[in-house]
Amino acid sequence: MDSDKLYKWTKENEDNNIVFKENRLKESQVLEGEQTQKKVADADPGLLDKEDQKSLTEDKRPDVFDHLSPTLEVFSRKESLLREGRYTFLSKKGEFVQGTRSTPSKKYMKPILDNLKRLDGLLSGQFDAKDADTIHNCFRDTIISCENYISNRNPWTTEGKARLQMVKDFQTQIRHESVRFAQRVEELEKNPELAKENRTWLSILSDVRREDIQNGRDGVKVTMGGAGSSTIYIIEKDGKKRFFKENEKVPKDGVIANLDVTLASLKDKKDEKDTRRLKYLEIAKKALIKRYATEVQFFKDFMSVKNRNAMTAKLCEKLKSDRNFANMIYEIRKVKPATEEDDDLLYIGEAILQAKRDAMLSEIAVDDAKIDAKSDVSKRNVATSRMAKILGLDYMVAGSTIADVTVNGKKMSGIAMEEARGECYIDIGEAAVKKKRKPRYSPKAFKQILNLQIFDVICGQVDRNAANYLCTYEEKADSNVTEIKEIKAIDNDLSFGRLSYNEIVNAGRQGVNRLRSFENTGGKLTIPCVDKELADKILAVDTEMIDYQMCDILDKDERKALIDRIKGVQKIIRKMMNEERKKKAKGRKTSSKFPENDESWVKAYNDYMKEIGDKARKNKAETDLDLYRTTYLDLEMMYG
Repeated sequence: MDSDKLYKWTKENEDNNIVFKENRLKESQVLEGEQTQKKVADADPGLLDKEDQKSLTEDKRPDVFDHLSPTLEVFSRKESLLREGRYTFLSKKGEFVQGTRSTPSKKYMKPILDNLKRLDGLLSGQFDAKDADTIHNCFRDTIISCENYISNRNPWTTEGKARLQMVKDFQTQIRHESVRFAQRVEELEKNPELAKENRTWLSILSDVRREDIQNGRDGVKVTMGGAGSSTIYIIEKDGKKRFFKENEKVPKDGVIANLDVTLASLKDKKDEKDTRRLKYLEIAKKALIKRYATEVQFFKDFMSVKNRNAMTAKLCEKLKSDRNFANMIYEIRKVKPATEEDDDLLYIGEAILQAKRDAMLSEIAVDDAKIDAKSDVSKRNVATSRMAKILGLDYMVAGSTIADVTVNGKKMSGIAMEEARGECYIDIGEAAVKKKRKPRYSPKAFKQILNLQIFDVICGQVDRNAANYLCTYEEKADSNVTEIKEIKAIDNDLSFGRLSYNEIVNAGRQGVNRLRSFENTGGKLTIPCVDKELADKILAVDTEMIDYQMCDILDKDERKALIDRIKGVQKIIRKMMNEERKKKAKGRKTSSKFPENDESWVKAYNDYMKEIGDKARKNKAETDLDLYRTTYLDLEMMYG
């Protein structure tokens, strides 16, 4: 495949499109007002009032929509068919057409989706150079179909506008990927040995989407950061910082199995300290297996084997208190080791804690999220980042990409993550309480936390809690309030398993770190309101586009479950919208459940604060009201 030809075709297509748009604009300007008015009147004489009948241009379309009679209002695909079933819309060509709401969208969207289905089938096959032109033509047909949609769609509804923007963004992406795909195929054709490495067309697309980061190239500096359960590398360029870690699998099942992983890593090292710690950890493992029912019992015994110095005595005193294992280790971390032996003991404690944490993560991943036990969890951060971008939520989710990083000749595969700024809400809350201040979400942060709740349902995220999203905050000078301004979601590994929408809804928070109930038994959302912009984008999502976006990092069953979750959220949002529109059509005064701007979000926030305040008065003393209204756990729809 000739990448130069593909690039030339893409450039010519863009140039022709510019000319086409200019010509179409001139044609629409030639339309006379009287002819336009006649077409509207013929379509529906009651569509316009007298003032609107005098003049009608494309700029007037929002005004026209305001004057649609109730029988012509378009709220959803279902309602548009249940009502009169017909309405009049103005195409970009300046022609008035009468039809159902789905007519123009389906007509121009179907070729895009059909091409994506075809492309999905082609990409699943083994690499064979003779099929290159077929895939090239499929990419081209998809790009042309996108352009045809963009040229012919001129939506009035916010959902239609969201879909139009989605198609524009998708077209930009697939143009870029098609050129890089052609270049990559050309490289493989020139290097038969590389092409023999069990290549599939899908793996080539994965290569296209993968970043190649090399230390010292293009002003990039890569250095090793901290080493906890996995080594983190710091990527710096143009004053911006990102982090890289190698691909990680779902942890082993059980504490002992995860201890074995640490033991194996120590055996590969020849350092005297590592050899000494290997011996300690092997003793710890035997003790756990033979003598102790819990890690805490072992650790208490292990810490009191011999007489210790003052620091060890202090630690042993702490261990007498009735603490859970995690808190005990947390306290130990705060004390600086006085001797080499004490340092080794702390290392053993950390190793056991990490083994326990990994065992718990394995349980959550496999049992709660339904992620395959041998699956790569790192790429699920990337899937989360891509889904956030599709839905316009990338500003509140830490971005990540698949990447290869080369340092000192060593090439590593993993993910590169943007630096997320902010602090954990728990830490902010504790600091505020010490200063006798009240932690409180702003209306903007309130909107974001609700968006995150919906987003996590779509992603099948089962490990969202107050520790894995960061907050920026401001200590108000004119009050004693510490206000959360914005949030940023991090640690998105435990998501995109085979968890269906109904399983999320039915599970609630019955298991460890499960999502709170999103839909109640009456088929209603449990969150107080939904961001209108986000709702429109969710409703505009087409499953074939999702398949293409995720095909290189999620398997078919995981993508099927993702689509099921999207459809479940789409269904309840449409239901919620229809109920609200019907109430308004009957003249009922009701607050919108779909805030659209800052002002309406402030109102939604104040209404909700009043609602939980009223509940507080029934259940708590008046003096506890402020605390009840401003703490994290009081927002009932959020994560525990």
